[in-house]
Amino acid sequence: MKSANSQTMGNLLSRARSNGYFGLGKAREIKDTAKNTFGIIDSCGIYANLIVVCIKQILFIQEQIETIDKQITEILSELESKITTITCIGEKLGAVILSEIGDISRFKSADKLTAYAGIDPTVKQSGDFCIIKNHMLKRGSPYLRRALWQACVIAVQHDSMFKVYYEKKAAEGKRYMNIIGHCTRKMVSIIFAVLRDNKSYTPMLT
Repeated sequence: MKSANSQTMGNLLSRARSNGYFGLGKAREIKDTAKNTFGIIDSCGIYANLIVVCIKQILFIQEQIETIDKQITEILSELESKITTITCIGEKLGAVILSEIGDISRFKSADKLTAYAGIDPTVKQSGDFCIIKNHMLKRGSPYLRRALWQACVIAVQHDSMFKVYYEKKAAEGKRYMNIIGHCTRKMVSIIFAVLRDNKSYTPMLT
């Protein structure tokens, strides 16, 4: 690889349906990287062909992802859902959350939705002794739980209300993962209200 002709390799990469994205520059980058690796003589061009096959597979998958993304956008547009008005929820996260929740009228309250997502705090009780542990129960939909978690990680950085809430919990001495758990439950309440009332989200400082 390190002894391969840069122009030839560049042409090879360009032919692999890269739309000109990969070319001479990428070929030189590969050669520079190859200088620090062990080499295998490719007298019959077998490895070169394998590279072409791998590139074509990657590009094919990318095309399928783009097609699915377009379909997601079209479906969300038809639904006219307000969920993407929430600062941290884009089309992909919104689609996951909506598909996992389904009809919001199935849930009588935000607490019911929280329990469905498996992010309500656990309660252990023995006689008069009661302990509440703020960690996720890992029940319910793992896809919904993951999407909510991802939304909160973004929200504490870009949403004014969640920033204030995060700082408040941090000042109380809580650790990052615990704070995100609290934020996730707050996120569920917001999603519930937005879907129930079909109204756009407006950040409010708390």
